[in-house]
Order: sequence, then structure tokens, then C-alpha cells
Amino acid sequence: MSHSQAITTLTGRLADRINEREQSKHAVKMLAQIERLESQAIAFEKVRAARNPVDTTAAHSRKVAMAATRLRAESEKIRDKINEIMTNGMREVEQEIATQAGMIEGEYSGEIRAAFRGMTEKERADTLLSALREGNSEIIAAIGLAPAILSGVKPEEQQRTVEAIRKMKAPALIQESEDISEAFETAQAVFQVADTMFNDNYNYAEQAAIDRAERETAEAEAALTQSIETAAQSS
Repeated sequence: MSHSQAITTLTGRLADRINEREQSKHAVKMLAQIERLESQAIAFEKVRAARNPVDTTAAHSRKVAMAATRLRAESEKIRDKINEIMTNGMREVEQEIATQAGMIEGEYSGEIRAAFRGMTEKERADTLLSALREGNSEIIAAIGLAPAILSGVKPEEQQRTVEAIRKMKAPALIQESEDISEAFETAQAVFQVADTMFNDNYNYAEQAAIDRAERETAEAEAALTQSIETAAQSS
């Protein structure tokens, strides 16, 4: 399987999952960027395969190296754009989850934590469980969003309860967050293939040798021109 085929496979799998269900707009934006890189990878492999019959090996190597350099530059631009989509998307979705699930400090959060500190461990656990069953975001936010020492509830129990209420009250947004993460992971796999593509097609030693030969040729041509001009002036 070629590098571009590997990228096409990864891109196709993500596109299929997006088509299967209504996905996050942020995941769709990332897919569009991944598809851009896929097109460029395919174009690069065409450049590498389509050797001009009048080109020397060195000339074709230079064309491939220049195309690989352009591909890498575009890959970095796309990487930056996907990172931006990921950061902004997750921030937006997390804010929406907090609002929809009621995970916001309330007016009586301090009093709720004080009450929990006065309970036994079993009473705390039972009260939290009841709050979860009732969908009481005020109590869960008061306990889950503050340091454990303020309520006496264990950190792992805080986390478990907060995640449960988030999934209960904002399931679509939780799915959207997971979709963004999945698209981002696919993008990282594609970038890894693109990096390998560049490394396999840009031979630094070979390009340095070509650069050196080109300089030597240019210097020899300049010396010849100078010699001819000097001889013409002398005659």
C-alpha cells in the first residue's frame, strides 16, 4: 500500500463514520482539512511516478524533493488548522456541556459542601447517589467542581458522579466531544503517514550533492564566460 493509499484509507473510514450519524461540525471541518492533505499526497505520488524521459536521475530527484518539500509545508499548515479546530471545538463543546448539565457553581454550593463534611462516608455516598438519580445538578456541581477536602468526598467519586450527570443531561454533546477526539486522532495518524512520505522521498545527502554539483557547474560556466569576454577584449 502506498502512502497516499494509506491516507485515503484513514480518510475514508472517518468519512464513513461521519456519514453514519450526525457528527460534530468541528469533526466535519477536520475531515475537510484531512481530505485536502489526501489530495496533495495523491498529487505528490503522481509527480514522483511521472518521470520526464528527458530528465536525468538527478533532475527527477530534484523535482521529487521540491514536491516533497511543498507537501510538508502544506501538511504543517493543515496541522496548525486542525489543532485550531480541535482547541476551539472542544472549548465550545465543554462550555455547552457545563451549561446543559448544570455543572456550574451555585449560590449555596458552600453550604452544600459544609453539610457533606458533617456526614459519614456512607451518608455522603448515599446522598450523591440520590442526587444523581434525581438529576440534581446543584448538589453534584457543588461537590464535583471543588477540591475534595472541602466536602470530604473522594476525588474518584467526584469524577465518577460528574461524568455520570454529564452523560445523563448532555448525551449529544458528549458524543460530539468524542467525535472531535476521533477526528483529531485520525488526523494525527494521517500526519504520521505524511511525515514518513517526506522522509522517504527527501534524501538530504543526495540533495546536498546535487546542490554542490549545480554550484560547481554555475562557477565553471561563469569562469568560461569571463574567459571568453577577457579574450575578446584583448583581441
